[in-house]
Amino acid sequence: MKVLLENFKDSVVKVLVTDFNDLWHLENIIKPGDCVTAKTLRTIFIDREETREKVKKKLVVLKIKVEKLEFAKSKNILRLSGKIEECPEEVQKGSYHTIEVHPGKILKIEKRWSEEEIKRLKKAMMKISYANGHIIGEFLMHVGKDDGLAAYGFEQVKNAAVMGAVKTLLVPEDRLHEKEFEEVIKEAEKKRSEILFVTKKNDWMEKFCRQYDIAAILRFAIS
Repeated sequence: MKVLLENFKDSVVKVLVTDFNDLWHLENIIKPGDCVTAKTLRTIFIDREETREKVKKKLVVLKIKVEKLEFAKSKNILRLSGKIEECPEEVQKGSYHTIEVHPGKILKIEKRWSEEEIKRLKKAMMKISYANGHIIGEFLMHVGKDDGLAAYGFEQVKNAAVMGAVKTLLVPEDRLHEKEFEEVIKEAEKKRSEILFVTKKNDWMEKFCRQYDIAAILRFAIS
C-alpha cells in the first residue's frame, strides 16, 4: 500500500491499493461510519417528462459513509457500501452506492484514527513477507524430528498463538479473509510473532497448504 496523503490531525489519509494483501489491511482499518472517497462507476439516470431513463455507467468521484464491508473472495474485491455524502449533480445525494476496492484503486479515508489503525496502516506500507523455502524447510525439519516445535491445523496453531508460543506463523494467502484465520493472526501479532504468508505459486507450496493448512514454528514446545 502506498500512502499518498497522511494528515491524522484532520483525520484524512489517501492511499493507493497496490496488491491483494492491502485489501486485508483495509478490511481491518475501515469501519462503519467512516467516509471513503474514490472514483467509481455509477449508473446515471435522466428524468424525461414522466419517465426516468437509464443513460449509462459513468466514472464519477463519490464520497460515501460506509455502512457495510464485504470481501468478495472469488473476485478479490473489497466492497464498501453506504449512503452518498458528496457527488456530482447528476448523482442523487443520499442514495446508496458500493465502491469496489481492488489493486490500483485510490481511496481517501476520513475517520477517527485509533493508534491500532495507524499502526496497521504503517504495517501495510511495508512489504508483505512471504514464506520461502528456508522457512518451510525449518518447519518440516521440526515435524520430522517430532521435537514439539512445529504446530499445524487450526486448533493446535490457535492454542499455540494464545499461549504466546508461536515464533513464526505460516498462513495460506487465500485464507486471509476468513474470520477465524484473522483472529489467529491478530492473536499472534499481539504476541510479536512473525507473520508469513504462503502463496500457492507452485505445486510444492500448494501441497504444503493442502497438507498442513495453517502452521507455525514454535518458540517452545506446548505438549
